[in-house]
Amino acid sequence: MAAAAVSGAAGVASLSGRIVGGLAADRIGAKRMIIFGLALQASSASLYAFTRDLASFYGLALMFGFSYAVMPLYAILVREYFDARIMGTMFGAVNVASTVGMAIGPWAGGWLYDAYGSYYWLLRHRFRSRRHRPHLPPAPRRFGRAAEPEHPTWA
Repeated sequence: MAAAAVSGAAGVASLSGRIVGGLAADRIGAKRMIIFGLALQASSASLYAFTRDLASFYGLALMFGFSYAVMPLYAILVREYFDARIMGTMFGAVNVASTVGMAIGPWAGGWLYDAYGSYYWLLRHRFRSRRHRPHLPPAPRRFGRAAEPEHPTWA
């Protein structure tokens, strides 16, 4: 019962995080908000290894759920980098890549735990693997046409 309640708390925090994250992305930009959210997500996921009591699990679930708010911002980021004609394809590719990672991650984590008896290797190599995986282009430019201003004026 406690595990379901902790999971529910993460879901509720995700709802509020999506609203706050969207408002923050309007002010500071989607890329900065995604970086902040992923850093918060990584730190909260890493802290689960040290959690022992139910109150700590609730706190981390709220933190992790709130940080999950960055998921809708990927569409904005893809739109900033790619032309509208290929946005569907690129957004689909981003979603497929993240889904494959979310499918393999728990299996690989379970295998590491079974093989080594702890999550030490999983946590140790988590940040190293983030550096080496392919990601979106580093410079914001549009593929397929000239770049538009970062904040267009609406008439």
